[in-house]
Amino acid sequence: TSYALESQETIFGEDLNGDGRTGLARTTIAANGTAALVQAANEYEINPAGGGPAAILQYQNTPITVGQFGSVIAPIGAVRTATGYEVAWNLGSGLYIVWNTDSAGNYTSSATAVVSGNSYALEAAESTFGEDLNGDGTIGLKLTTIANNGTTALVLAGNQYELNPSSGGTGPLVSLSGSPITAGQFGSGIIPAGAVRTASGYEIAWSLGGGQYAVWNTDSTGNYIGNATAVVAGQSFALEDLEPTFGEDLNGDGRLSRQVIAAGTAINLSGQSQSVTINLGDNTASASSGLSLPTLTFLGTPDTIALGTGAAIVEYALQPSSGIETVSGFIFGTDELNIDLVGAANNNLVAFDTTMNGVHAIALAASSDRSHGIVLTNLTGGLTAAQLLASHATFVGGHALIGCPPPCAYRPNAFLSVPWSRPLPPTSCISRACCAAPACPSDPPKQSPRRKR
Repeated sequence: TSYALESQETIFGEDLNGDGRTGLARTTIAANGTAALVQAANEYEINPAGGGPAAILQYQNTPITVGQFGSVIAPIGAVRTATGYEVAWNLGSGLYIVWNTDSAGNYTSSATAVVSGNSYALEAAESTFGEDLNGDGTIGLKLTTIANNGTTALVLAGNQYELNPSSGGTGPLVSLSGSPITAGQFGSGIIPAGAVRTASGYEIAWSLGGGQYAVWNTDSTGNYIGNATAVVAGQSFALEDLEPTFGEDLNGDGRLSRQVIAAGTAINLSGQSQSVTINLGDNTASASSGLSLPTLTFLGTPDTIALGTGAAIVEYALQPSSGIETVSGFIFGTDELNIDLVGAANNNLVAFDTTMNGVHAIALAASSDRSHGIVLTNLTGGLTAAQLLASHATFVGGHALIGCPPPCAYRPNAFLSVPWSRPLPPTSCISRACCAAPACPSDPPKQSPRRKR
């Protein structure tokens, strides 16, 4: 099958090697509008599409023969460039490389490093080659939209992440220290979950696995410049309050607020159906004789929140400076009370049956400070304080989540050595919506859930 022997056959006018033909046996490997890569006997020709002398694929000015670099390593495509050719090689085991050659077909440099089949560099080259080099069924970058909030689309392109305008076009790549981040670079469970355009660049939310999250700031080129949040649990106020901006349920709890209310002392949402997150911060009110008394009286004016039919998340930090907040219209199964325990043990949260303005209410406070807390009024169904803590409270990530159903899935965390790195708790919540919880008093009986693997 020697190129030298078969090329002599036309001179001799004879089938010298007995392969049934006279002259070079040619097999086209790939062809596009600029060049055809052809196996000619045991060497490789690159034939210009418009005709003309063929180049012989060479390394160090010596023609490359079939199997020279190993039985599975073979060129799979070639394209004409201004100075010669680019030649794509399949190296086996899902690895590829692209060469630059001169006009004679001799290797001059590497156009890519050795890359995987889903490499951004390789898939981007496919459009130039006009060929599905990696055999994934797509010519060009394979695009998977991770999140799109109407302004910014976070897209997995090959094995890198693009920040594209929702209206169309291609934006910058998510980068760290000037280098594009590749899928799986920080570990298989660490992935970007959403992105949003800012005045100076982007914010990018990362899911770190184990119910932990972090948000980056980047410049306009998508390069990391700092942290918008620390590493936080999915229940963190910092993360929840960003969800309306991202337009995405970042923590996977099945709730997506469209608005964050962070100021005011009397919030009336009774006629509102829009989902909302409420974090009013501090006030100076206190219960004059404690929240455990049968009848409540206050020093100062508590913040008052009247909820509507839209799903609401009310955030409250269990500390004296938070004062008193009263919440009416709270619906179990729809609304959620997210209480930050501020580092205290779970059993520091206590609940009391009481009355406010002659109506039954449930007050929640710290066992060490019963003068400040949050009061749920106008509850339906005759729910007691004891039932609330027993059936509708779940403690996770340093927070108490009051609502229905509570979260239930946990798994060990790994140590992360990336810009958000710090040791994480030994366990944390995976998802609030991943499995069933004790039924609320008004819930119909439910079948046993399938355990999520």
